[in-house]
Amino acid sequence: WDDHDAWDGYGSYKHLNHCKIFKGMSPIMQELYLLFQHHTTAERAAADCDMFGHKGFSTLHSTLQYIDDGATALLSFDTRSERDAHQIVNKKTYAMGWERLKEIPDQTKHILLMVPVPIAYPDMFLVDTVFAVGDRLEFVDKILNKIPGVKNEFDYELRDDFLDHWNHHNHEVERNSLIDKAFTLDSTRRVTIISGDVHHMAVGKLQSKSTGQVIYNIICSAIGNIPPSGVEAKFLKTMSFLHKVNNDVSMSLQTKFDRLQYPFGEKHTYSNQVINRRNFSVWEQDRTTNNFNILFYTERQNHK
Repeated sequence: WDDHDAWDGYGSYKHLNHCKIFKGMSPIMQELYLLFQHHTTAERAAADCDMFGHKGFSTLHSTLQYIDDGATALLSFDTRSERDAHQIVNKKTYAMGWERLKEIPDQTKHILLMVPVPIAYPDMFLVDTVFAVGDRLEFVDKILNKIPGVKNEFDYELRDDFLDHWNHHNHEVERNSLIDKAFTLDSTRRVTIISGDVHHMAVGKLQSKSTGQVIYNIICSAIGNIPPSGVEAKFLKTMSFLHKVNNDVSMSLQTKFDRLQYPFGEKHTYSNQVINRRNFSVWEQDRTTNNFNILFYTERQNHK
């Protein structure tokens, strides 16, 4: 689950995590999430759904009993229940997940790693830096306040998104550790990351310079929310060229969508990396090879 199941930035705002009202709401949000999305309760989650976690509810599903004789496994970490300003998932939960992966059958060749917020995604450090300046300089804050939608009743509207992202400096060590583990798993079984949250459609790519390994991050989200503007899509495209994960791993956005046209101010431009439209994807599995064909569906202009 994600902050949209509770409130924006749930867990990421340090000054709100200890608020009595929010602390009281947290278990209620978690209870409703388990009830409506998993048809279980906190007490029954382990028995009903084989969930695990230090304080959250992560899952590992094998397709052994379902469609492809165990060729695919889906590992989904609960990135919200254990989140705070400096942690996305507790180290004990990671350890539980990696131990469970050791038990998957030998015929499993593909691990789908589901994390709501994408890992292979541009770093928005420039905007975060502007907000930090606004915190310190009153005249900058007044300028930002005049821009519609920039601030809400708690903070800058987009700050929770930056705090949530794996690329935020608070989470870089954890992100790099997760990426290293993903490449280790990918050396014996293919790994694909599945994400949403960011209200765009995109395909991110992580590549190791030392081994040549490639892991793709499928990003497909926000079928209900109003997508961001074409300006932000173009900005993300630009930022993707400036982002380097670490000395070994590079990140890029794939140019997969070259036939779609989107508004950019009064003109039109082509966005072939980040699509700012409501979207969803359909995964079709080839039963002979167990490979997936991923079909992206997006609304046309005027929400059609």
